[in-house]
Amino acid sequence: MPHLHSITPSHYCEKSRWSLQLANIPFHETRYSPFFHIQPVRKAGGQRTTPVLETEEGVFSDSITISAWIQAQKKEFLPYGEREEMGRKILEAEEYFGRKIGPHTRRIAYYYLLPHKKLILDAMENPDTSEPADPWFSRLFPMFRFLMRKGMNITQAETESSLEKLRERLDEIEERAEGQFIVGDSLTIADISFAALLAPMVIPEKYGAKMPSLTDLDVDLQALIHEFRAHPTGQRCLWLYKNYR
Repeated sequence: MPHLHSITPSHYCEKSRWSLQLANIPFHETRYSPFFHIQPVRKAGGQRTTPVLETEEGVFSDSITISAWIQAQKKEFLPYGEREEMGRKILEAEEYFGRKIGPHTRRIAYYYLLPHKKLILDAMENPDTSEPADPWFSRLFPMFRFLMRKGMNITQAETESSLEKLRERLDEIEERAEGQFIVGDSLTIADISFAALLAPMVIPEKYGAKMPSLTDLDVDLQALIHEFRAHPTGQRCLWLYKNYR
């Protein structure tokens, strides 16, 4: 059975988790707190990042190569559709969202959440088993918080820049969308990628990891989430989660 290694709240891991489930491919998932994923991921054949998927055919160490593996299984969900020409367009959109959406939503979310230890620990809890975050992650949280801020360049200036860029990206997505779906007339990995990577800024109900309730968040972050939910692209994200997650 394929084995997915993930960091519990990661939106890149959510993208692969969601795709595997849509394809109805049975898999086992091991969820880690940040930093505690590095050793098992390297042992599995990956590097330092998640998601990593172990299969009989080999090890796939990022969400895009996992999407390609799912496509090759020819199951209920074909990430890149049935036509090669369409597949190239879908891959282009998937790569675009990975570069232009994912890093910014991650930085913004952690900028507001990292000051609150309880919210971070709750997000690391396994929603399937209620298994808590690694106890050492909790005990050494100040150190890990420092490392996360340094590693993801989480500063006020960079967060403000990410917010500006993300607002621009949302408008661009609506311009490039071909209708109900990003590419073509059916669900593809372009839609899953976009929705999963935007999710930290709209907090959809069916996200595959525990998310805080709006009332638990700082007022400034609540305002941003309301802003992004109200945008047509935020509405698109919520619609995808409601109907396909």
